[in-house]
Amino acid sequence: MWRGHLCACVKFFPPIESVSRRQSVDDGVSVVNARQIVNYCKMTERLEQRYCIKFCQKLSDTQEETIRKIQQAFGDDTMSITRIKEWYNRFKDGSTSVDSEPRHSRPSTSRNDNVINQVRTLFMQDCRITVRELADEVGVSIGSVHTILTADLGLRRVPAKFVLKLLTMEQKQLRLEIAQDMLHCVESDSNSRHGPM
Repeated sequence: MWRGHLCACVKFFPPIESVSRRQSVDDGVSVVNARQIVNYCKMTERLEQRYCIKFCQKLSDTQEETIRKIQQAFGDDTMSITRIKEWYNRFKDGSTSVDSEPRHSRPSTSRNDNVINQVRTLFMQDCRITVRELADEVGVSIGSVHTILTADLGLRRVPAKFVLKLLTMEQKQLRLEIAQDMLHCVESDSNSRHGPM
């Protein structure tokens, strides 16, 4: 397999786009593994650049000297000048870690209990309401409303509207009564046309 520095692997792999899904890449490494290795190499290269920036800052090089050295050492794979300056200033301010700070994702504001209840209430008032109308009324995206309707409320799409996947006993009873009334109307209508025999 691979010996030496891991980032050298990028030069040995053919472009991933040119490899078919089933085809293996060099030494039996699959395309998925190749992508993972390439991503790992990019991450490792960014870490290497950060260590170099830290080293230059410790030697009291200026930002411009550091940028020039990083560009000279890494060529086309150099991180942006803005990122180099950002990391240089972090190390200058006393930071010692070369790892990125963890990013905190925003909490979901569109799929909470309040919004789900609003969508449920509006839908139960008018089952022919469109997803766009629900989104406008509640103030969330169309995709969020669709996810609430399908995942949270258990609805599925039927040509003109959303309907419940499972009917409640009341709904089943109502449908039975309507069907019986319609059947009774048809039978009484057919008897009145033929008249007594």
